[in-house]
Amino acid sequence: MDGVSRILNSFGIAPTSPIRTKPNAWLSQRKNDRLLFAKYPRRFFSQFGEDAILQAMLPIKVGTYVDIGSGHPVAGSNTYALYELGWRGILIDPIRTNVELSKRLRPGDICIQAAIGREGGSAIDFFEFDVYEYSTTSRERVSELEAMGHSLRASYPVEMRSLREVLCDFTPKSISVLSLDVEGGEMDVLRGNDWKSFRPTFIIVEEWEPPLGIRTEAFHFLSDLGYSLTAVAGVSSIYRLIEGTD
Repeated sequence: MDGVSRILNSFGIAPTSPIRTKPNAWLSQRKNDRLLFAKYPRRFFSQFGEDAILQAMLPIKVGTYVDIGSGHPVAGSNTYALYELGWRGILIDPIRTNVELSKRLRPGDICIQAAIGREGGSAIDFFEFDVYEYSTTSRERVSELEAMGHSLRASYPVEMRSLREVLCDFTPKSISVLSLDVEGGEMDVLRGNDWKSFRPTFIIVEEWEPPLGIRTEAFHFLSDLGYSLTAVAGVSSIYRLIEGTD
């Protein structure tokens, strides 16, 4: 008999008490889940291992994701590993090339070309470079990049929408992930969500100053909504919804 059992017995808590049986059942289920998951090969695609961290924390269930600033549908993607595991969701990116490629490689997802901000209903000029990571909405930045030798592929208007608007007809499954990679526009995206309708289980936020030594605006905003900082991977912070706050 281990020490924990002796202590529980000393307080008169019988082995058949729910206080003991429920935690034991939960631990057994977690162990079985890990054994089941170990039979399937894990594949990782994100830049800093964000998808590896997610797979370690997510239960063995199929869920839903919303990937904003989704980029290339496979290389560097925070959600492609989940797609391979049967998850489905929405990919949103302002870059036409990325959206067209996503439609081909991830036909099970909804692919939307748009920029996500606090409010919708307008369009912005977007400049796509051959190296898509350099694409921008800034005309000044275009001049700088061209002076550095980067080639402008195309320019076109992109619709600005809020997350609330995009998700108005979207009903996520119980386990859900929100991934944000919007080059400094994270707070506008977060403020444009309807948190009563969409409270994802996990949120990945690209923060160039991860909230380890300092507390970022995103950290305070999400903490007030019932999220806890769970992990930091490179420039990405991973927040988890605290049980009982949804």
